[in-house]
Amino acid sequence: MLPYFSLLIVITITSLLDGKKIDKIIFIGLVLWMLIFSALRVGGVGTGDYEAYLQLYSLTDSFEKVINPEIHAEIGFRILSFIGNYLGFESQYIIVVMATLALLPVTYIIYRYSPYKILSLLVLFPYFLTMNMHSSRTSVAAAFGLLFIINFLNKKWFYALLTFIVSISFHSSALVLILVLLVMVSLKKLLIFLFSSLIFLIFLSPFELMIMLFNSIGLDRLSTFVQIYMTSDEYGYPMKVYDPRIILGVGVVFLIFKCQKNISRYFGMNYFKIYIIGVLSMIVFSSVVIMAWRLSYFFLIIGVVVLPMLAKVYNEIIYKNIGSKRVMNFIFTILYILYATPIILNAEPYKFFLG
Repeated sequence: MLPYFSLLIVITITSLLDGKKIDKIIFIGLVLWMLIFSALRVGGVGTGDYEAYLQLYSLTDSFEKVINPEIHAEIGFRILSFIGNYLGFESQYIIVVMATLALLPVTYIIYRYSPYKILSLLVLFPYFLTMNMHSSRTSVAAAFGLLFIINFLNKKWFYALLTFIVSISFHSSALVLILVLLVMVSLKKLLIFLFSSLIFLIFLSPFELMIMLFNSIGLDRLSTFVQIYMTSDEYGYPMKVYDPRIILGVGVVFLIFKCQKNISRYFGMNYFKIYIIGVLSMIVFSSVVIMAWRLSYFFLIIGVVVLPMLAKVYNEIIYKNIGSKRVMNFIFTILYILYATPIILNAEPYKFFLG
């Protein structure tokens, strides 16, 4: 577990230099370390997906298999696999490419929008372990989904459409990104929607609605996957109400509502609404833990910029009141160390491809 903890410790320590002139250089160095760490791994945090990706890659060795696939993977993955096979690259190629596509778009958004870039990497770290180091296709879809969200919020419609298409081309679950339209409602209405959803779930499962919808529009393959997850002994169990991910998400939502007037003075409120949509998604789909985790991930990933923004707002409020600096950075740092540690302790041993 030492490689995982080493990366976590270095990110934590260097976060003390956030806001200094050297922080951009440190940020780039950490991103390169994370990229090499995920791209040149053998296996991952969890079992199964690494070997599965290698097998899927080897089976897509002709353009015919891109058009008429023999594998259960979206066209984006099939195109990358075909290119690698055509060029004669070994199977690790697909891991390297997916790791790059999953990390660089997210770190680009961090570099451009986050007031505390290294803190952003710490916020990203649990996702990096559970997604980038395990579910690569979902990670790539979420990375381009984040680009879609940013382009959508900035009304760059062409780039929003392009990144949305790319996102779906790597994982069909990216269709959940249509919930981005909820940013058009107020924070108060989002809160009402949260409680309404909880009451609604008592009477009807959202997954039953999804299955009916997918079947009605000819997406039988997606409805089959939903049914598999619902009946899986490994993944089909519900999230606990006291699940740390739910507690953390609801806690952040509380902080957002508590200082929404201050937030609007510094940052666009829509970024924070996206995070709230992620928490809503996690709760709505909480009856099946893997669906809740993966679907909410498409929105909660914006936490890499939202939480540092929130920290900056609270830091200034706290400093004015008691004169202490960066209190919120410290709180988020502790929370995300506690968040990442159990993941590391339950992870598979890290193996380096060139080792």
